[in-house]
Amino acid sequence: MSVLSGCWNWFVEKQVFFPDKTIVQTPADYDLPFEDIWFTSSDSVRLHGWLIPAVPSKHMLVFCHGNAGNISHRLDNVRLLNQRGISVFIFDYRGYGRSDGSISEKG
Repeated sequence: MSVLSGCWNWFVEKQVFFPDKTIVQTPADYDLPFEDIWFTSSDSVRLHGWLIPAVPSKHMLVFCHGNAGNISHRLDNVRLLNQRGISVFIFDYRGYGRSDGSISEKG
């Protein structure tokens, strides 16, 4: 049973998640104002995100970027939302971008 569990963990980590630790651009590259946000999970893992306010702001959206890349790969989408008056908080999961920790199915 432990062999099966180990195989499953390998599959999930190598075939489902595709994290990238390299930040290739920031909101500043799109002339978007932003704030670096650091927060700690309930199990003490330090996570990173960006708060990108729209001016004026009609709404706030929490953007979860998916299973690949990191927040720097989603800035085209963030810019479009921002241009429509939507403030965005986008963050990296464990093991992605500047966030600490290891990737897992549990997040």
